[in-house]
Amino acid sequence: TGNDYFEWTITPSACKQFTLSTLDIELFLNNSSSPLSYALRSSTNSYASNIAVSSATVLSGSPTVSIASDSVRVSSASTNPRVLIKFNLSSITDRTNPITFRFYAASNSNSLALNNFSFNGSVSDNNSRVWTGTTSTDWHTNSNWGCGLVPDQNSIVSIPSGTANKPNVNQVNSPT
Repeated sequence: TGNDYFEWTITPSACKQFTLSTLDIELFLNNSSSPLSYALRSSTNSYASNIAVSSATVLSGSPTVSIASDSVRVSSASTNPRVLIKFNLSSITDRTNPITFRFYAASNSNSLALNNFSFNGSVSDNNSRVWTGTTSTDWHTNSNWGCGLVPDQNSIVSIPSGTANKPNVNQVNSPT
């Protein structure tokens, strides 16, 4: 109907961030009246616009596939064709909060199956360190920091107002 979609949310672990490159979706079209148009949107802009398509590859059968910059159209007279669609997610970098994706399928029927899908990218440490002062006023105590790690020379430090223990630096540790 144009408003049907599959939905996924990616949430980074505490003290981690992620960068995405592509989302690969393998479609299994059950019959010739399978969905005709496919698009991907994300919560980064409240699902307002489609995400760019990198490629669409026929894996089996002989469907006709056409790519617009931000959607894919598939028509098939063959039995049970499979198509791999790659979406470009390279604009999603150093993400520290959840993001939700919706894969839309527009057609006259509901005969779509996703064989496989995979998000490709990387996960790294988030260099932000937030002072909690949970244990003491000692800057060099891991448990006084939100990620459980004392900041280093690459960290971005935040000290919110209203913490029970204000940080106190009695010793300066030189980075090695």
